[in-house]
Amino acid sequence: MTVYRRNLHCLCAKFPGFKKDILDNYTPKENLEKLDTPSGSPTAILDGLYLHSRNDPVNEGHRIVEQSITGEEDCVVLEGFGLGYLAEAVLRKAPTMPLIIVESDPSLFLALLSVRPLDQIFSRDNVSLLLAVEGDNLVRLVSSAGYADIKVIRHRLLSKLYEQYFDSVEKALAAYLARKDINRNTLKRFAGVWVRNLMSNLPVMARARGTAALKDRFQGLPALLLAAGPTVEEVLPFLKELRKRFILISVDTCAGLLSAAGIEPDILVVVDPQYWNTRYLDTAAFRESLLISESSTHPRVFRLLKGPVFFGSSIFPLGRYLERFTAITGELGAGGSVATSAWDLARWGGCKEIICAGLDLGFPEMKTHYRGCFFEHLQLAAGTRLVPTELEAYKALHSADPFYEPSLGGERVLTDHRLKVYKWWFENQFRTYSQVTTRSLSLQGLYLEGLGQASMEELLSYPQCREEIDRRVREIQLTAAPAGKTPDDLTRGIRKLREALEDLEQAANKGLSTLTEIHEKRDRGKDFSRELELLDALDREILSSETKDLAGFLMQDFISMITSRKEDPEGKGRTDALVSTRILYEGLKEALEYHLDLLNRTVQKRSEVTGGLQ
Repeated sequence: MTVYRRNLHCLCAKFPGFKKDILDNYTPKENLEKLDTPSGSPTAILDGLYLHSRNDPVNEGHRIVEQSITGEEDCVVLEGFGLGYLAEAVLRKAPTMPLIIVESDPSLFLALLSVRPLDQIFSRDNVSLLLAVEGDNLVRLVSSAGYADIKVIRHRLLSKLYEQYFDSVEKALAAYLARKDINRNTLKRFAGVWVRNLMSNLPVMARARGTAALKDRFQGLPALLLAAGPTVEEVLPFLKELRKRFILISVDTCAGLLSAAGIEPDILVVVDPQYWNTRYLDTAAFRESLLISESSTHPRVFRLLKGPVFFGSSIFPLGRYLERFTAITGELGAGGSVATSAWDLARWGGCKEIICAGLDLGFPEMKTHYRGCFFEHLQLAAGTRLVPTELEAYKALHSADPFYEPSLGGERVLTDHRLKVYKWWFENQFRTYSQVTTRSLSLQGLYLEGLGQASMEELLSYPQCREEIDRRVREIQLTAAPAGKTPDDLTRGIRKLREALEDLEQAANKGLSTLTEIHEKRDRGKDFSRELELLDALDREILSSETKDLAGFLMQDFISMITSRKEDPEGKGRTDALVSTRILYEGLKEALEYHLDLLNRTVQKRSEVTGGLQ
């Protein structure tokens, strides 16, 4: 069997689609020349350029990898395979670490298969191969595995020959890592707030409907989505006319702007857990707007707004658990911004055309928000002689390392890393739901691939459909929640939750006392195998609990304490494992106490309001 066929046999066995997707569509490049080296390992020349060292390609690969990775990363992404020397070096240093090989040119890859045997690489279970795929495919792979610590190693020559391709791959990967980092920091900051809000919102959950009630209810109607970017001011003089032609969907930060103009949106989207964000609603006297929200939104929102409430399915464990006992079903996209949720709501409702105003994802003319918003009033109120308002405005503009990017109109606009995460989300959604046309009224916002342009003259020529919009909104308002779920069901669910949390708390306390016994016996030189068996049984009990994820949601700091611990220099693996176990049990106990305290206080406080919610 030739080297080429041997490699093909291995690839086809490992990747079932290789023959259909690659062999049947590509032929090997012919401009590749194999050369022997003094070390005995072959190299190759492509268009007169060496793919690897002309003397010792194995040592070259080893040196690059030693300088690039520690071996403790979640995975390595290799951009440009070459003859596999870099891949082999990675697998020697970290045999079990996931290795993702990204190659831009299938024809070149096929040609390289004839130079040397590569089955030692492609027979490994921890090796993945992506040939000529978009960066999103790589992101989906690393995202599904939950990788966070990712090291990219570029093949020196191939990364230059195919620079544009590999730059696009790294761009998608960088956006994923930035989003994951923001999500991790957001979770650390708001996890307790989300749980506290959700507990306070139990009475609202008992009467709320799910966004499933809005599925495809606006088919055939165009949507006007109002975000809070500076350019939303441009649409204000035309809103009353546009409202006759579009279903009006607004984010919460535009509520004051609409109230001042005497306009009530058809749909208001509010998903922020923070108190200060509710201040945008201070002047919003909306009574008919459909309120689209999430069960962990700050409870003040539901005291201010009196319209019908629709919750999207929660992304948090506690919310998902309790929703089983309510009428809440349906989607609400979570891209990290209320604007992403608003766009996804319009798509979910069946709108095939979405016109955006204020979706700037940047700072046109060095502005962060529209004039007169609550954020601006807050800055003015907080300004002093030593800390003037201008300083706070400067901080808001420069707090996330701003930089210039192309605008939709072909100029430049200032943006930052947080807003670039939303850009990636929108562009991914535009590709995924290509049947939905999304356009922007302003050319000053950040350029988004898939976002078109719209003119005010064009929109004002649309046929009026306000009567039809009002009719459909009334239908939704009058539609009863699905049968089979009542407030009593939620009451039973809360009782069940309390019992499960108390059982877990008891197991955590037993685990901590068992760990104390283990340490005492170990210090006295006595056998503690029975206690270890008990600890294993407790671990199994906790892992089998349907409420374990609820407590785990608040344990990120404790998990970080363990993952950041260095290896025990004396090699006392068992001792280190016991210390880590204690950290986990202490974190579990603290999280459970937090849940139970909130649950008991909330039920006691709200029982009369909810008709006996306890």
